[in-house]
Amino acid sequence: MKIINLIKKHKYLFIFLLILICYIPYLLHFFPGIVISDTYSQMKQAMGLKPIDNHHPVFQTFTWWIFISIAKIFNNDNIAVLLNSLLQMISLAMIFTYSIYILDKKQIKNKFLPIFYCIYPIYGFFSIYTTKDTMFGVAILFYIIELTKLLSNSKKNLNNKKDIILLLISMLLVILYKNNGIYIVLITQLIILLYFKKEYFKKLGIILLSVICFYLLWTNVVFSIFNIRQTEKVESLGVFVTQINYIVHNHQDNLPKDIKKEINNFIDYKTLEKVYTPTNINVVKKKFKENYYNKHKVEFFKLSFELFLKYPKESIKSFWLKNNRLLIPSKNTLVVNYKDKDSNAPLTLDNKFKNSILDKLYYYIILKPKNGIFVIFSFIISPAINLYSLIILFIYYLIKRKKELLLTIPLLVLWFSSLVAPDTLYRYILPSVFIVPYLYYNLKKVDKLLG
Repeated sequence: MKIINLIKKHKYLFIFLLILICYIPYLLHFFPGIVISDTYSQMKQAMGLKPIDNHHPVFQTFTWWIFISIAKIFNNDNIAVLLNSLLQMISLAMIFTYSIYILDKKQIKNKFLPIFYCIYPIYGFFSIYTTKDTMFGVAILFYIIELTKLLSNSKKNLNNKKDIILLLISMLLVILYKNNGIYIVLITQLIILLYFKKEYFKKLGIILLSVICFYLLWTNVVFSIFNIRQTEKVESLGVFVTQINYIVHNHQDNLPKDIKKEINNFIDYKTLEKVYTPTNINVVKKKFKENYYNKHKVEFFKLSFELFLKYPKESIKSFWLKNNRLLIPSKNTLVVNYKDKDSNAPLTLDNKFKNSILDKLYYYIILKPKNGIFVIFSFIISPAINLYSLIILFIYYLIKRKKELLLTIPLLVLWFSSLVAPDTLYRYILPSVFIVPYLYYNLKKVDKLLG
């Protein structure tokens, strides 16, 4: 009885610790964390081995610099990866606990949600996945929780300094952890301004203006002082580059010479002829002529539109081939790509805690979910199921609760930006996987927040 009373008294601490403990086996199995090529690239930037650019969030690169500095004290670079994994595990457990706390405040029963947060394997794997996407997912869930509070009791929320500060922090974290975060925040906040109109226009406008000013200072002044390069433009042109690549690769003999010449001005034509990978344009990206594009942006989009008119079926098919594994539930999507080592990076990744159960979990659920009875997992972890769940939420809100429709906007912007991105990766839509369960619980009751 004493233990039960203690748990009831410290409910949220208990939930936090329970979630955290459930992620520890993943840490031990992949000790010190799941490292991919992007991790090595960002660590090299933090160590001064490569110039810093905004392809990897500068804020997170700075975090890596802190971890690497601590690791140097112990003369063990693996400590940097371990510290990053611990930061993500703690942050994920905290934000999941916070979501449960908010549901409790709204008097929404959520007994299964803490269990789901503990046992859903995607959360465990990504709690120690060393890229920007996990912390970006934490930031967006934080942002949506603050939006939930704002919509539940706007008057109280906008007259409470603590709530305003929390909303501001959540918005800034979304911006700092990924480049498309600024679009998520801007579009969402502009729609919120239109919804509230004159009622809270001034306060919401000041909050948005503050975020815009911060973003401009961050990307112009701070980047200029530290000679940080902006992300290459090709990163935002994925759907157009894929379209051109597909058409050239499949119709190179039929294309007029003037079109070939124009295409070659932007991307090396020979590369487009030889290489075509629907879900990954890394090779083609390297042949994109950034300087020419910067001076001829209008011509690039005219070219893409001209190709669309000439080859409409191929243009649509290129988009479909690029994204179908995000749109079809039965598609086997690679969730996490584990890279053991990089000879050019000082990491040994010496793991002495292998777990045979997690080995099988990783293989059957993440790598080969279509094998045997594990075929069901291809649906459980499918990004397509997540998207359709989000669309159902959107339609329900549109019909029943128009105000709360605003909660789906950040995720819809996220999904759109993921579908037009250069590559098709599960981690791009990870925040949606974190957030949709919370939004479904939020449907249960619409009482104002208490206290």
